Amino acid sequence: MLTYKYPIDNWRRDLISLAPYGNVLLPKSSDIPPDIFPILTKMVEAYDLLANSFASTGNNYRSAPIYENEHFMTGIGFREKILKAFFGAENYNNILSAIRNLTFEKCFNNGTFKSMPELDRWALI
Repeated sequence: MLTYKYPIDNWRRDLISLAPYGNVLLPKSSDIPPDIFPILTKMVEAYDLLANSFASTGNNYRSAPIYENEHFMTGIGFREKILKAFFGAENYNNILSAIRNLTFEKCFNNGTFKSMPELDRWALI
């Protein structure tokens, strides 16, 4: 299907332009202004629900992105999802791609949480 080449197919162009680094699997509903793109916002919200459902099945949580995922909180006993404020606005903007691609598995080496220098090499601190 080649509809993306035709001017009538603006939603694909809009999604790519709003997605971090043009990766259509990375946007969250917080990236899409609902007053400007109401349908696109609903599409991204639906994808978020699908991704969260994927994370809740079996061991899928290990490879699911942790950013804005309802199955990953900021700490034991906390109910806040991992959001932009968790990383700090300046850090978030500098390492957006790394944060959006961060998974549970990427935080560990041989079952042990990565050290600060290891996270620093991956540009997460």
